[in-house]
Amino acid sequence: MLDQSNNENEMLKAMAFLPCDVVLPDFLRDDFERRGFATTSRDEDRRHARYHLRGHAHRAAMRYSSSLPALERPPTVAAVMTTTVSRGGVGYLHSEQMYPGERAQFVLPNGSGRVIEVSWCRRLGPRCFEVGARFLEDLSVAEVRTIIAED
Repeated sequence: MLDQSNNENEMLKAMAFLPCDVVLPDFLRDDFERRGFATTSRDEDRRHARYHLRGHAHRAAMRYSSSLPALERPPTVAAVMTTTVSRGGVGYLHSEQMYPGERAQFVLPNGSGRVIEVSWCRRLGPRCFEVGARFLEDLSVAEVRTIIAED
């Protein structure tokens, strides 16, 4: 058990050094450290409750490349800022626009890794896009370490 905890701490320290190019717009800066359950509206069709996981301490690592035929992306590892998380998916802020259907390998702030598929994306400001994605499958510990080691 101690080894697992130490490994998670090492991975999280390594994630802190990944570059994060997100520029928070003014309207988000004051309220970005929010915690607790995220509210929903009546017209939302959600299977799982969302929890706010926001703040500069809650960065995640993401590795992505071209996953859509019409969109060429160089292989990239970047830090993103999580906003919400649920059993079924994650919301995050990224400095680049992403498109529905794009897939990436995602390492959450707790060190667990998932393959995600982007469901939606909206621009909040220059170098700030809010993205919603669903979890597809788990990543192995080795895959998570590879993502974090790619700096």
